[in-house]
Amino acid sequence: MARVNPASLTLSDYAQLHHNQQLLPMIQEVASEVTLLNTIPMKEASDTLQDVTGIKGDIPYGTWVGLDKGVKANKGNWEQRKEGLANLESLAEFNRKVQEVAPDAEVARWENDQGHIEGMAHTAEKGILYGNPYSDPNQPLGIFPRFNILTDRHGIYTVSAKEKDAGYVTLDAGGKKDGAMSSIILMSYGNGCPKLLYPRYSKDIGMKMDLGNRWQWLTDSEGGKREVLYDHFQWMLGLSIADRKTVVRIANIDTTDTTCLEGLTNKIFEAFTVFKPQHRASVRMFTTSEVILQLRELRDSEKRANVFTERDTYPKNLYNPVNFGGYVLEECYNMLDTEDQLA
Repeated sequence: MARVNPASLTLSDYAQLHHNQQLLPMIQEVASEVTLLNTIPMKEASDTLQDVTGIKGDIPYGTWVGLDKGVKANKGNWEQRKEGLANLESLAEFNRKVQEVAPDAEVARWENDQGHIEGMAHTAEKGILYGNPYSDPNQPLGIFPRFNILTDRHGIYTVSAKEKDAGYVTLDAGGKKDGAMSSIILMSYGNGCPKLLYPRYSKDIGMKMDLGNRWQWLTDSEGGKREVLYDHFQWMLGLSIADRKTVVRIANIDTTDTTCLEGLTNKIFEAFTVFKPQHRASVRMFTTSEVILQLRELRDSEKRANVFTERDTYPKNLYNPVNFGGYVLEECYNMLDTEDQLA
């Protein structure tokens, strides 16, 4: 039997391999609700509340020297970075009267809990996409706040007639509507790829599911009392991107602009040139349902976008994935069509 590489395990993998039978339904429910978040490999953080890691830039190239000459030390472009973990919680309330009238009290309680876990899954994915601890210190630092400056394919942007290195690569699709933009995220799953962080020494990848077993009296706003149980769910997570060239964002996609949409094939090709050759084969692309819908409209007139047949892909549904100009685009439910224009 082949050994499992723990560095490549995703939420779905943990759902299949996890030993904690009580926590297993929570992991399975979360994994079934998210798309992009469910593809990112998990990684144990270096501490319980944060991960201290190195961010990779240019590699330290060697230097040709004579046999009678020395060589200068070169550490390349490598900087230390701290990535914080954020705490997400939900408290489910179960009414005793529901238990008394339900045909199966356990099923009724689980259905009540499912809604809370589903909400946590979507909140977590939104946090990994858009979370910004600078505006809300309780959130993790997500993908989009890192990719908030338009650059060329080398990560260089121009400000005040000077060129600077933004580190992360964000390409411009050309749209100009504030509040009506979409993006495409290209993500590699090779070395240095994004990792979903969980606290060090955590046996349960940062997740906890505490089911209440004691009825409590709750007083409502009108002074009435009823008996309830509380189920508590917790998830500590964060995001690390060790190699900045393993993720590329294509921003400013105006889905009402046909010229903008038609130009996406070349823009995606340009984005692929950012990745190292060994990373390109593992790249997956995520975007919004609106982008996918509009690209399907192009199929009728130009035959450029085609939904895969059933034998070609899983999951199989109306939108996801879509083949556009030879590239596969997957829908991420929690990506927004309401982004502002990046200038």
